[in-house]
Amino acid sequence: MRGAHLQRVRLPLRVRLKLLGVEALGPEEESRMVRLRGPEHMFRVLEELTPKERGEAMLAGLKATHYWFDPPEE
Repeated sequence: MRGAHLQRVRLPLRVRLKLLGVEALGPEEESRMVRLRGPEHMFRVLEELTPKERGEAMLAGLKATHYWFDPPEE
């Protein structure tokens, strides 16, 4: 069967992600594409940040402007 041997030769996920230069998502994290509008300089600054840093900056901004609310407990 084609590809049946891949489980024996495939590197662990963390190793593959490190080779790609990315970090695995945490247990409560998601990655999504969202459209934003703002001044051109804002995008230059955001592009310089890592995805994790962009998320932290967005969360800090949401909290500072009182748009953030804690999700309801399940």
